[in-house]
Amino acid sequence: MMTDEEIINFDNVFFGISPQEVMTISPNQRMILEDGYNLLHKAGFKRQDLNGRQTAAFLGDTGTDWDFAAQIKVLDQPTNPRPVPFGNLEACHWTYAGISKIVSAGRLSHVMGLKGGTTNIDTACSASLVGVTTAVQALRKASGGQIKSVVNNRGLDAICMGINMLLSPMTFIGLCGPSMLAAKGRCFTFDVSAEGYARGDGFGGVYIKPSDTEEDYLKQLCCLMGTYVNQDGRSATLTAPNGMAQQGCIRESMREAMVTASQITIAECHGTGTALGDPIEVGALRGVMEPRDTPLLTTSAKSNIGHTEACAGMIGLIKCVSMVASSQAHPNCHLKNLNPHLDVDGFPSNFDTEVIDTRLNSNYAGVSSFGFSGTNARADVWSQCKSGPRKANTKPDLAQADQVHMRCPVTLGMIEVSTGEPITKSFRKKKGYKADVLRDEWAPYDISSQAYTGGYRYRRSSEPGEELEDLEDSEIYILGSWSGWTRME
Repeated sequence: MMTDEEIINFDNVFFGISPQEVMTISPNQRMILEDGYNLLHKAGFKRQDLNGRQTAAFLGDTGTDWDFAAQIKVLDQPTNPRPVPFGNLEACHWTYAGISKIVSAGRLSHVMGLKGGTTNIDTACSASLVGVTTAVQALRKASGGQIKSVVNNRGLDAICMGINMLLSPMTFIGLCGPSMLAAKGRCFTFDVSAEGYARGDGFGGVYIKPSDTEEDYLKQLCCLMGTYVNQDGRSATLTAPNGMAQQGCIRESMREAMVTASQITIAECHGTGTALGDPIEVGALRGVMEPRDTPLLTTSAKSNIGHTEACAGMIGLIKCVSMVASSQAHPNCHLKNLNPHLDVDGFPSNFDTEVIDTRLNSNYAGVSSFGFSGTNARADVWSQCKSGPRKANTKPDLAQADQVHMRCPVTLGMIEVSTGEPITKSFRKKKGYKADVLRDEWAPYDISSQAYTGGYRYRRSSEPGEELEDLEDSEIYILGSWSGWTRME
């Protein structure tokens, strides 16, 4: 570990912070500075590019466990010459300048010279994902006759972060009182033994940029399709989850993303591993994700790294980016026997215990984050597969292709991209194929005509004998839960 003098010298050289200012930096803010700088560096920025840039910063932060020790100090004297309401205690110089979360997000903007606005958000467990939604709304451009935004209307981009640090036993003791923590120190998410959560610490951040250029499309890790935030309102208790409010949050985010339930292949749940929260969340998820023919791969990062509280939504979002970019759903840990209170009878959901391939070269995934204060947040992302056996060609030469095929998320059969027509033997043999199907205006083309329920403005009639030809020597297969929907038998 570095000594205090080495820390001061490091910060003075690396961040340009004076020794006096180093003394006011809390552990939370040090991590924000170091990892925030790494985030911007990975986004392609150099230190000199950031000074004066209209980049906004949004931070989900509920404070540090060290507040009680940093804000007060015990005096050696038996009597306090300057009494305060807390007894024989005296406020220290860190109370507002260093430890207070009021300036945590502003510290990064101050050091890097960012001028796009700074927002610190505290909605408990959903704080960081609420920050993502706030950033999206701030960066959204007005369309049509819409009035221009007055919030950060000159912002170019944004960094969204979440942080949670475990620095003392005091919060653990406080959470043991209402029996919120798991006695075994693990998040047994979706398991019958779920009895509470395990706290986790860490930092997560994403860089968000509104763009429609081909260069950014090829470089992006994923596309943020829809976000939404709502509140439980008047429910059973302040901290009790509200299933109807969770359904509304998920539904509105999907509506903004313009996706149907069957197009969502992966669900990253809040999933803290509590006896009450998990069944309510799975029930809310089922209420929105039906009807569907394809299995919903259900997972939660908290079984892997614990509940990172203010950073939980950000960790879930980062995990979604990883899953859609690899076309794989990551497994849940500590899942031996499914909780019998989960309403999954007849619902095609799969609670992963090992890595599962989605069998698609592009995927939609949604992440939910529900704060115990009643504030719910949701985000839906999409990406082409960028690694592994399902990797999509980043820059195909479409001019030389007779047809471009993709897998329909509803029927799981191959379809032609520009028309949505299912691929048959005779269809595959066509050379120099030109689109000969025109659906209703604004109708989607990414689902098969066999599942499409809308109308057509024009559609070529089938050639005589084409259907019979395609049905010759065909075999019927069945796909089910006994193989995890991985084999057609």
